[in-house]
Order: sequence, then structure tokens, then C-alpha cells
Amino acid sequence: ISLRLEGANLYLPAQQATSCALIVNELMQNAVKHGYTDRSAGTVVVRLLERENELCIEISDDGAGFPGSFDRSENGHLGLQIVNTLVKEDLKGRFEIANGQGVTARVTFPKLAAAPRRLQEGPAN
Repeated sequence: ISLRLEGANLYLPAQQATSCALIVNELMQNAVKHGYTDRSAGTVVVRLLERENELCIEISDDGAGFPGSFDRSENGHLGLQIVNTLVKEDLKGRFEIANGQGVTARVTFPKLAAAPRRLQEGPAN
């Protein structure tokens, strides 16, 4: 399975960064675990998008996709429930999943001001 990262760096406040890390980890793990059970190769793409007032993280795979009977509200596993909670409660955003040629998961949330990045200072003289 190959991984491709697209988009510019996103600078986030610590709380948003932590939630995003957990969300990306869960969605990538789901893509690899469930999308490629009958295949030995594929691609998972992580896209980082910045719009005027919001940020978007999109994870898509070219795997098997959800079974035709899959309903997230009924069949959502604990991992997807955690993702949904993190997106709604921590990020105040939206979580969407589309089934097609693989699965695309999209997390969109309001842009908050990130803490200014500091340059590392050398040792005091």
C-alpha cells in the first residue's frame, strides 16, 4: 500500500492538531485494514486543503469500499464514532464519508488562529 500526501502544511493550535492526528490515524488505519483485505496493492491519499475560513482533511483510498448495505449510523464501529465525536465536539466541524471507487472521508472545520511559531534560540551566554 502506498501513501501520498497532497497539499500545503497546515499550522494548527495544539488542541486542533491533537484531534486531527487522532482522526487521521483512525481513518488511515480503517482504509488499510478494511479497504485492502482482498488486495495486495493500492494507494491511500491524504489531502490537506485550506480555504478562506476553514480547513479540510480528506483521506481517500482505492480499496474495496463499503459493502452495499453499510450504513454509518447503524454499522459505525467504535473508531468511526470516535472520529465523529472528535470532529463535532473538538473541531466544531463536519465529517462526511463517500463510497465509490474506494472510500473518501472528509473532515472540514473552522480555521482557528494557530499560536505563533517561535524560532529556537540557542543557549544563553
